[in-house]
Amino acid sequence: MIYKDNNLVVENTTLNLKNVYENYPYIQENALFLTDFIQQYEVAKENKLASISEKENDIVVKIENKNRYRKIEKLYLNQNNGLPEKLEIEDINQNIIVYILYNEIKLNNF
Repeated sequence: MIYKDNNLVVENTTLNLKNVYENYPYIQENALFLTDFIQQYEVAKENKLASISEKENDIVVKIENKNRYRKIEKLYLNQNNGLPEKLEIEDINQNIIVYILYNEIKLNNF
């Protein structure tokens, strides 16, 4: 997913699928974006609802929410290069409702 200049591009390179949404203003908050996870982490950290741990070759950043559909969010970072590897979002019953595996990720340098 790429969001730039008010346009959203959703692409699956494995299946050779691509959708472009022009003038897409609805991106203020989206559980699928890393920026949303970072914002949620900052709030959780202030409220002592965030933790960081190590699991195998990953650093796991975990946040707890009051939202029953996004109760636990875990971002797995590669310990060697710091890049995100996967994101899991669990509901109140510990069911994984969102699972994103980052096969290829490029972060913009600001």
